[in-house]
Amino acid sequence: MLSSSRFDVEVIYQRVLTVADVAAERERLTKDLAKYEKGLAAAERQLSNDSFMAKAPAHIVEGLRKQAAETRTLYDKTKAALDALPSDN
Repeated sequence: MLSSSRFDVEVIYQRVLTVADVAAERERLTKDLAKYEKGLAAAERQLSNDSFMAKAPAHIVEGLRKQAAETRTLYDKTKAALDALPSDN
């Protein structure tokens, strides 16, 4: 909002998604989810591999755990965004 002694200006913006926008967003989010699922599976596979865990330096294991946690957060946010999209009806 912009104000002066002579006037007030307020801009209200609301984006309305078209059916094509929703479809494109759904496709993008679905691709992102697949990418995050693949990353989580790889991290979980490494973290559950006793041989890897025994040989890997502590900073590598910690980095992998941190990356897995960040990927989980991105997955959860993306899933919530996908669930919030209007249905295809």
